[in-house]
Amino acid sequence: MAAFAGDQITAWGGAGGKAPVSGPLPPVIPIVVTHVPGGWTGPRGLHETMNPNPSTVPGMAKFVPGFELIVEDLAHLTNEDIKARALSAFPKLVLWALRDARTPGAVLANLGSWLDAFRV
Repeated sequence: MAAFAGDQITAWGGAGGKAPVSGPLPPVIPIVVTHVPGGWTGPRGLHETMNPNPSTVPGMAKFVPGFELIVEDLAHLTNEDIKARALSAFPKLVLWALRDARTPGAVLANLGSWLDAFRV
């Protein structure tokens, strides 16, 4: 979570040889695509990583920077969920492969459902 906060600051601060941003800051939207077995169980918000959590101390949260992650948890998606995405065949196959690659039996069990996507 702290790495995402660092990435946001880097984007705004002009690291990597770029000039610092002048004027309004660009939005930075943190997105995680995960295929961890059992699904994402980590914190989704920066405040959740702090002790005490700023939202539990009256009046503190508004003074402490925070953000939430968008978590795309592939572990809980069905074949139909992936197929329903507004994506072309290749990105759908990638999502399926990421979801099932940890379990060879799952790849074989679901292969029949994806054969049409392999046809050109």
